[in-house]
Amino acid sequence: MEEKIALSPEEIEIIKTVQTKSYCERINCKAGTSCCGCPEQIKWEREVEEIKKSPLWKYAVEYNSYLDKIEEHKVLEQKLKQSDEIITSLERKLYDLGILGGN
Repeated sequence: MEEKIALSPEEIEIIKTVQTKSYCERINCKAGTSCCGCPEQIKWEREVEEIKKSPLWKYAVEYNSYLDKIEEHKVLEQKLKQSDEIITSLERKLYDLGILGGN
């Protein structure tokens, strides 16, 4: 059974606004081991230092994951729509040529 918790409006705002992916992840930085800590990454680390210690971090990670999946879903829907349009166009063309349909 899942435990219910009550979050204050301020806590909900924190969950919705905190960026749980590091600056490096968000820009897909490839520096790796040669990274010396850019100012943006250091700033992000300072911003999230306290919240990472709180239970809110887990909810913020889940919220950010939810937003990522929504965006991913939109992209996939658009690709599916484009694919459907191509299939419909090809079906018409192949039908007109007599390749599809009753021979």
